[in-house]
Amino acid sequence: AIFTSFPKGFDPYLNEPTWSKRGKWNYHHMCRFWFKLILDIPLINKYDYIMRLDSDSKVTGVWFNVFDLMKNKTAVNFANVEQADTEAILPGLMKLKTFTLDYQKKYGIIPKNPIRLTRAFDIPDHIRLHNTNFDIFEIELFKSQPVTHWINAVDKSFGYCATSQFQPYSGFPKHKSVRNDKQLAKFQDEIQANKLYETIMTSYLNLNPNQFIDQLISIRQKQAQILEELLQLEMRILDKFLPPELDQQETIVALIAYIPLNNKRYKMIQDAKRQW
Repeated sequence: AIFTSFPKGFDPYLNEPTWSKRGKWNYHHMCRFWFKLILDIPLINKYDYIMRLDSDSKVTGVWFNVFDLMKNKTAVNFANVEQADTEAILPGLMKLKTFTLDYQKKYGIIPKNPIRLTRAFDIPDHIRLHNTNFDIFEIELFKSQPVTHWINAVDKSFGYCATSQFQPYSGFPKHKSVRNDKQLAKFQDEIQANKLYETIMTSYLNLNPNQFIDQLISIRQKQAQILEELLQLEMRILDKFLPPELDQQETIVALIAYIPLNNKRYKMIQDAKRQW
């Protein structure tokens, strides 16, 4: 179940799962897996460390023994490229800054790397990030109460940050956002309909009753003229088609020996005589 679960309130089946939406869901689920769900796997308890590698993870320059380094560390992040995501491309991104700093202030947390924390938010409307990276952390650290408290707080906020290819959660479940968008579109349609109705009613109020009746009479006259032309056309067709004498209708259609078709022909002729 941990491989298919999503944050509480997030239902990926409420919308049509296009490839772009699936990509976002997969990316957010990947973030949540490495951030929280991996610690729920029983097999993890047999190990002391976890290393997370991306497909583009690498170490440039001289290789060093990361395990020797981890003897004096509980968590290490290795990265080669520093970039910055922007609020203009990812609306809602700066809510991550607000959430992080509010959490730090609320629980009186003293950062162990204050320079890194300050640098993450030192560009207006941007958040710095590291790419081509990999992480190593001590499992017991992530199971400690301060870290699990932070993990659960982030999990409840739905605030998983993504790269520039994906939009982060905007602080509430996606299906609620879609529902609000649909309601907004419905309200806009109703407003437009009310404006159109008001325009029509205003136009009718400004219309002179006699002028309105004249328009109706004119429409009826045009309809009568069209009907008269149609009847004249039908008469011209019948004049060319029907024989001069009524009894000569029997010769319009050649004799058909096949009884069902012959009966049908006879019925057509009788109907024509009655109408003529």
